[in-house]
Amino acid sequence: MATDLGPVLSAATQYGDDREAEGRAAAEAEGRVALDALRAEYDAYREAHPDVKPEPEVPPTPPRSVLLGMSTDDYDARVRETGPVEAHRIFVPGFNVSSLVSKLREAHERGVVPYWSLKFNTTWQAAASGQDDARFRDLGNALADLDFPTFGSFHHEPRGGGISTPQQLVDWSRANVRAMNIVKPLAGPQHKLGTTDNGFPWGVKAKAAALNDAELAVYYTPALLNACDFLGGDFYDGKTNTNPGEPAAVKMAKFESWAARVAPGKPLAVGEWNAVLPADIYAAWDVLKAGPWAIACIFNSAANNRQDLPTDGSLGNPPSWVLRGDRLAAFRDLLSRN
Repeated sequence: MATDLGPVLSAATQYGDDREAEGRAAAEAEGRVALDALRAEYDAYREAHPDVKPEPEVPPTPPRSVLLGMSTDDYDARVRETGPVEAHRIFVPGFNVSSLVSKLREAHERGVVPYWSLKFNTTWQAAASGQDDARFRDLGNALADLDFPTFGSFHHEPRGGGISTPQQLVDWSRANVRAMNIVKPLAGPQHKLGTTDNGFPWGVKAKAAALNDAELAVYYTPALLNACDFLGGDFYDGKTNTNPGEPAAVKMAKFESWAARVAPGKPLAVGEWNAVLPADIYAAWDVLKAGPWAIACIFNSAANNRQDLPTDGSLGNPPSWVLRGDRLAAFRDLLSRN
């Protein structure tokens, strides 16, 4: 005759459940006792040490988005002084595509992102009318063969040694639009093209070089703004022996505000920048790290320096934009904040 084990199994299950519940209750009680002991210990410590404040929770440092690089004609020597950088500004005389490609490959092999500049082979007006189109196509095809990112611009600092006329700047703008519209579809999306203007039109002091939005719109046309992957400039401290000038950071900040009005969301770039005082190097960095800046190359060279640099010793003797002393230390510090 079969034995009914149901009641037995049911009783065993209930016994197990009861023991498990008792174990959980005991563990919770033990945990509460331990937690209460820790709280009492903490309260006693705080009462005995009223001047000791708990350390605040430090939020994690957000990752830096801007590539911090260098513009120099003596890369190897300068990087031994600064330490590794992330980008290198490259200039090629004329419109020599093969020379440019060689320099771009060299930069890539060094592990840095190149930011290049070419001058139009003809006048701005001629380039705008199509006379450089074949060279633009050659450049686009050459860039397409490079499997690494670059930033590039055509005829940086269009104002050169003087203030260009509005019509000249319109020609520069039209030449840039034509070049970008030919090069970009051939080169591919990893090669970013944009303007690299002089920085002084974004000065805030009342002087002829500073421009307002309407004056800038004469050559920063919708066609140019749409063609650009980024908007950039070269920003320097304007100090001389007789003029206090404006730090680069001031012009960068005004440039950023202007760009936000005319091309919201467009990345920004600095082809060259430098400062007379270490504090102004940090001030420029405060602007760069907080805004939509993609790349910034400090100018670290004695080549093509202004003739009116201050001779008070802040930039060495003879004065130059080469990073020395506290200015070099400031830039090295920025590089370490990666």
